[in-house]
Amino acid sequence: MLDITTLTTEIKERLTSLGYNATDEDNKSIKFQIEKVEQNIKHWCSIDEVPECLKYVVIERVCGEFLLEKASFNQLDETLVNSLVKKTKIGDTEIDYQVGATTPLDILRSQCKNMVSYGQSELIAHRRFPW
Repeated sequence: MLDITTLTTEIKERLTSLGYNATDEDNKSIKFQIEKVEQNIKHWCSIDEVPECLKYVVIERVCGEFLLEKASFNQLDETLVNSLVKKTKIGDTEIDYQVGATTPLDILRSQCKNMVSYGQSELIAHRRFPW
């Protein structure tokens, strides 16, 4: 079982690494997102508790949901939105995050949606048949 206090701390650290400085005022929203993501995982996998090995899936998904919520209510700092990576190149492979995106906020939403769906293969490994 995942400890919500530890998760909250690690989620705040992850948000900081993404450029968002979470405050104590964000705790209620983060707690809600943790419960929402855990409930979603429990239902999808047909399990009673989220195992410890899915901690990073929960953290990444909560961060994605949290940032999407902040973006929806226009509560993100403009410097965070404008600082997003628009294009990256590794070797001879180039990834363009701006395809179909017209604004930096569109890019943020796209990246958050990727975070929200993170760890699907790990969830498949924990999925049970409901009887």
